[in-house]
Amino acid sequence: LEFEKAKELIILGEEATERAMPEIKAAMTVLLPPSV
Repeated sequence: LEFEKAKELIILGEEATERAMPEIKAAMTVLLPPSV
């Protein structure tokens, strides 16, 4: 039961990360120096 729940949470986390990726990349370009 716990394992199934953990798997579900990992999948939800991955989906959230996929959706947030453009925003994360935009934030990184603002925060990181151009040389990186």
